[in-house]
Amino acid sequence: FSLSKASIQDIAFFNYPNPASTQTTVSYNVPVKAKVTLKVLDLTGRQLALLINAEQTAGKKEFYWDITKNRITSGMYILVLKIDNRTFSRKVVIE
Repeated sequence: FSLSKASIQDIAFFNYPNPASTQTTVSYNVPVKAKVTLKVLDLTGRQLALLINAEQTAGKKEFYWDITKNRITSGMYILVLKIDNRTFSRKVVIE
C-alpha cells in the first residue's frame, strides 16, 4: 500500500459528534507505520492545540479529545491530520 496514493476514504478521517460541545472522538486509519500529527487550527490557520505527535503502527485509530482541556470556545475549527507527508483536514464545529 502506498501512502502517497491514499485518499481521504482510505484514511477514513472523521470525528463524532460534530458539532461537539465538550468532547469528540477523532477516528482515522493509518495504512502503514508512520509519523502522525493531529492539530487543531482556527480559521486563520493559527494552531490552537497539538493533540497527537507520535509514530503509530498501521491500523484503525481513535483519539478521544476532551475539548475543555484546550480552552477552545464555540466556533468552527479545522482538524489537520498529517500521516508522514500526507495531510488531511476536516471542519469541526464546537458549540
